[in-house]
Amino acid sequence: MNFGVDLFWPAYLAAMLALGAVAAHVLAYRRTSRPVGAGTRRLLLAIRLAAIGLLVFALWRPAVESQETLSRRARLVLLVDTSKSMSIGDEERGSPRTPCSRLARAGDIFSTSSDLWRRICESYEVSASSFSSVQAPLGVSPEALATNGLAGLRADGPVTALGDAVQEASRGATAPEAILMISDGLSNSGIDPLDAAIPGGAAVFAVGVGKDRPTESTRDVAASGIFAPPEAFESSEVTVIGNFRATGFEGRAVRVHFFANGKEVASKEANVNSREALVEARFTWKPEKAGPARLEVAAEPQAGEIIAANNSARTYVDVKKGQLKVLYLEGTFRWEAKFVRLALESARDIDLRLVVPGGDGADLPAVVADNWDVLIVGDLAASRIPKGTLASIADKVAEEGKGILFLGGADSFGAGGYAATPLASLVPFGMSPGDKLVNGLYRVSARPEGPYEGIIALGPERTLDEWEALPPVLAANQVGPPRPGASVLLEGLPVVLDETTGKTSQDGSRAPLPVLAVQDYGKGRSAAVTADGTWQWATGAGISGSTERDAAAGTHRRLWRQLVFWLAKREERGGITLQLALSSHRVEVGRSVEMEAKLLDSDLVPLADATLVAETASDAKDYRTTFRREGDSYRGEFKAPAAGDYTVKVEASRGGNPVAEAESAFVAAAADVEFTTLVARPAILEALARATGGAFAPADGAAEVLSQIQSLARLTRYATLKRSELWSSWWYLSAIVGLLGLEWTLRKVSGLV
Repeated sequence: MNFGVDLFWPAYLAAMLALGAVAAHVLAYRRTSRPVGAGTRRLLLAIRLAAIGLLVFALWRPAVESQETLSRRARLVLLVDTSKSMSIGDEERGSPRTPCSRLARAGDIFSTSSDLWRRICESYEVSASSFSSVQAPLGVSPEALATNGLAGLRADGPVTALGDAVQEASRGATAPEAILMISDGLSNSGIDPLDAAIPGGAAVFAVGVGKDRPTESTRDVAASGIFAPPEAFESSEVTVIGNFRATGFEGRAVRVHFFANGKEVASKEANVNSREALVEARFTWKPEKAGPARLEVAAEPQAGEIIAANNSARTYVDVKKGQLKVLYLEGTFRWEAKFVRLALESARDIDLRLVVPGGDGADLPAVVADNWDVLIVGDLAASRIPKGTLASIADKVAEEGKGILFLGGADSFGAGGYAATPLASLVPFGMSPGDKLVNGLYRVSARPEGPYEGIIALGPERTLDEWEALPPVLAANQVGPPRPGASVLLEGLPVVLDETTGKTSQDGSRAPLPVLAVQDYGKGRSAAVTADGTWQWATGAGISGSTERDAAAGTHRRLWRQLVFWLAKREERGGITLQLALSSHRVEVGRSVEMEAKLLDSDLVPLADATLVAETASDAKDYRTTFRREGDSYRGEFKAPAAGDYTVKVEASRGGNPVAEAESAFVAAAADVEFTTLVARPAILEALARATGGAFAPADGAAEVLSQIQSLARLTRYATLKRSELWSSWWYLSAIVGLLGLEWTLRKVSGLV
């Protein structure tokens, strides 16, 4: 027993306080209000000083400390794996041996070594828990395991968190000296088991259940992934790879099927070369239609396979319309041709090929026979194109749905001899051999007509009247009246230039001429631009002010792009476009899909004043996500709550009006990691035991591990410190109160009160 104090302030202050109090009371009792005897005065002073002494002593917080040495049994924690892989029936028990699950074999360990287990329960403080993603008490006393085993326990946990289980068992004031773990070793979640066990300090004794090699009970073919590019173009060749994990089918071939949008594209056999093999099946595919395409690889179920539901994997690919292929036939190098080519080549979706044929046009049949979506015929006389090629062009437009655009020039239209060719009916107005290119200024004026108005639209907040503010074109071809069904969208009004003022005025001596006319022809479309000189809009010739020059250049690009897109029946791509990309087309349930979108104008400049909303739909429910602005992009995210296919439709609005939309899709898969690997992994358990000073054995050798645990049983001695604080006890306070009360009574008797 030891006596001690616990000052919470400096000792010299306490001493000064005590001396001050003593001195004050000594002086007070030297002179009293009534004369009292010296003995009475000394008695009263002594009582007062005794009370003060107890109060001052309490400030030192005196205590009595005593130490006691105790002993307890060592602690043992039993951890039983109840993840789903413990339900695999690759174990045996009894005599004769009969098949059983891994969990059933784990329960037999206690019944077959019941006496040894009871001794362990007597020698240790045993606590028992099951574990998978989290720990839970077994619900029965450890001693009862010797009789009932693990009856009533189910192997249905979603993951095997070995490291988390060891860490949780080793934590806290009741940390064990030993851990007994029974598992198949398939750690697939949480922290690394060794990182948890070594700092914990407990010796891990492990018993492994399950076979570490494939058996008839672990034969399976499982799709481990499908790999394809996130985007592809129509008619382009795409490589799709399916990966499979084959267990227990060594020396056999597995047939794998490839599906696109629910239709089988191809199938092939993949050879399995080892007991646990990673098998790859590679396919090629050409998308036929733009939009999200659903791809799937599936292995045929095998005889004796324990799980058939995991044989397939699927994903999506965003199929984009291929680049628009434009073939431009031009007879001469001129300004108009140069700037038309620049306007089209700067468009991301257009692949333009310019060809200036030789004098006899011998190279044109092969050129025209190549794949193209729109053909542009420039200032090129019909005589330079073989007759068979002219007929082939007409068939491609009428029968295959191609587009054709005729440009003005000295050798164009009637002046170029086209009136008597197979292409004559494709020109939207009549022609005659006497037509010619009329030099002179023509102010362009818009004549919007029905469904074709979008071809000459100038964009939001701009009007068609702005066409007349552009510099006049320099010439236009004479042509006849529009053909039935054709529409004239731009007209050339003749004007003259006043060289003094630089202004133009109407020229009544010439008749207006059509500048742009369009028509549907068979399955295709055709258009004609008779003007020569639109290149001035691109260069800003004769325009003052940078804003006006930029607007004119934009009009030039917009006209030629929108016209070509319309001819190819892709007019929706000539204006504002919305690009949508997903972070992945295949995610696990509960993981987020990041969605990024860019809204671009016709010049591919990002637009920052839009609102983007995504509608994500599954078979069960629709979800709405509003995007946030980040730099030049818009971003959103979505977390799939359940497995299935999800479509994503994003709509962009400006000023409350929809301007563009995009679509994609993804798959949310509920990955079952417990059946990703089927054979047991005892090496992990053995490494745990070796690193912590424990022991490992398979289920058939469990008695040896239990014997080692029992041999290490011992009493653990520990010391407890008992502290009794004297100053805070009731009797200490009573002594102070009693002394003060006694003093008051004596003072009363002596007449001092």
